[in-house]
Amino acid sequence: MSSLMPSRARMLQVMKLSKSIFHETFNPDNTRNGAKVLRQRLKGDIIKNYYRPNVLTLRELRAIHPEGNHYDDKEERRLAKIAVRKKKGKGKPAKSKGKA
Repeated sequence: MSSLMPSRARMLQVMKLSKSIFHETFNPDNTRNGAKVLRQRLKGDIIKNYYRPNVLTLRELRAIHPEGNHYDDKEERRLAKIAVRKKKGKGKPAKSKGKA
């Protein structure tokens, strides 16, 4: 009866041959090796494409090309708002001269 059941060494040889044919990793001891994680698709491109591309702001554009005539509506509104607040007396306080 024992001749019907192949030996462990023979089973390991068959398993190793099978794994090499189907391009799988041979792991007879069932140790954890991270093969499951390494088989997964890489996520780098998906994550990189999730965020919008880095676009220059007008402030950065002025720093690069100061002689250009760049109009920034957002900056103009901000400066106008500061001027109105300063006229009302609610602007940024003056810097102190320090203790003398």
